[in-house]
Amino acid sequence: MRIFHTAYKQDKASGYSGNKMPNKLLLKATPLITAVLLLTMLAAPVSATGAHLWFYSVEPTIPLPDPETWDPNYSGPNADGWLNEGVVIQVGDWTSFSCWIGNADPHDDSYDTTIVISVNTEAAAGIASMTLNSLSVPSWDTDDGNFPMPGHSPIGDADWAGFAEVNVGDLASGDKMELTFETTLNPGADMEDARIHLDAYGFTTVEHGTGWQAIDIFAPFSHDYTFVIPEAATIFAVASSLVALGTYAYKRKKQ
Repeated sequence: MRIFHTAYKQDKASGYSGNKMPNKLLLKATPLITAVLLLTMLAAPVSATGAHLWFYSVEPTIPLPDPETWDPNYSGPNADGWLNEGVVIQVGDWTSFSCWIGNADPHDDSYDTTIVISVNTEAAAGIASMTLNSLSVPSWDTDDGNFPMPGHSPIGDADWAGFAEVNVGDLASGDKMELTFETTLNPGADMEDARIHLDAYGFTTVEHGTGWQAIDIFAPFSHDYTFVIPEAATIFAVASSLVALGTYAYKRKKQ
């Protein structure tokens, strides 16, 4: 409004009358306004389809619920980057464990859905080999500069020791997939302080580029997943959460 007001005052001084000057400025600005609107429309599908891969500690219902309000093991804000605002599950046996991932995007399938597995120093030292859904997990990449999702995961933590990527295939819109990990531990491995953190990303087209700029569907920062060994105080809390979830499901079934 201030721009138009100033222009209108200059217009009157130049002999123009009425609303001619504002209209003239509006006509001149129309191409710019149109370009901005077009760019916004083009960008909308990317923002609408991104950040819709969600992790769950138990099999989710369909339609997929938001883990923040549904998952019994969802963690709130935490100064520990491994545990901050994500699903955290305590693992009793590191040789076999699992979780779920869902594609909550309402429109797009996730092609070449890739699970990014980060480990801390204890996990890296203790694990001899690992498979995810019977797919071999490659050796840990210790260069955080190669991490495919900048600013993601607890890679800034001093305990972060590397990551690996596994392509688990396509995941249809609204669908879910169980992720099952099988590991072989080194003899005498001490996994008491081990942590394994999951991120995920995919693509909304079959043919796609590579690199961060090509990724357009992913697990947002607040929907990551971390496996940890339970502390004595948390075992009861987790058990109580699962009992509460079971009770809720039973009551819904009766209704």
